[in-house]
Amino acid sequence: MPPRLLLLSALCLLAPAALGGDILTFCYNKDTSYPWITHDRPGLALRLVTLASEKLDRRVILTGMPWQRCLTEVKAGRFRGALAASFKPERLEFGRYPVDAQGRPDRSKRLFNEQYVLVRFKGSGVFWDGKTVQPAGARIATSFQVSIAETLRALGIRVDDGSKGSDATLRKLLLNRSDAAVILQSGALFEFDRNPEYAEKLKMVLPPIEDKSYYILLGHAVEPELAQRIWDAVEHARESPAYAAQKKAFFSGK
Repeated sequence: MPPRLLLLSALCLLAPAALGGDILTFCYNKDTSYPWITHDRPGLALRLVTLASEKLDRRVILTGMPWQRCLTEVKAGRFRGALAASFKPERLEFGRYPVDAQGRPDRSKRLFNEQYVLVRFKGSGVFWDGKTVQPAGARIATSFQVSIAETLRALGIRVDDGSKGSDATLRKLLLNRSDAAVILQSGALFEFDRNPEYAEKLKMVLPPIEDKSYYILLGHAVEPELAQRIWDAVEHARESPAYAAQKKAFFSGK
């Protein structure tokens, strides 16, 4: 584990309210989202934010918790921001995203991109036709509190978003409680790799249903100038040789 991240992990035991103004407190979804958030070692999203903090010359406290609680904590001002958050207009009530000159989310300031894919049984006739899931009426499982659930519902698709994480969502499919699942591609690859039953019985269908960017969602209490510095630091760190080295280390098991 990188030394700086060891320090940050220890500092997570401190209450955010007790920390000084030079410390940035960020929360994130504690559920595994390989390779961005992992439990056996720091995931790539946490490593990227740690590198960005070095350019900011500020300590960053990274605290994992249930995602809905994380957003509630940011809304209440107890954390400065949440990572990694896709763009949802309703979150603008309590936070803000980096935006471009046209006022759209600025993907150059993202933490990472991810793709949502359809997973079905091998031999199943369920598929994504580029506009919706076919056949009509198919039951689709997704994870709890993910933005893709709203996208699918807007298309008139039957969605069950009661599962927590990729494993539980695929398990629901395996138990025939849904006709297909829609999860992050990285999550599907991770679960297929570690669970032979998934790889034997299920199939990931490409092309992806949706491509999303994920950002640090900052609370309104963060000063605009500091907010821009944070997002700029993320972009700089993401394109840096140091992050390339971190990715190489992560995928080699370090």
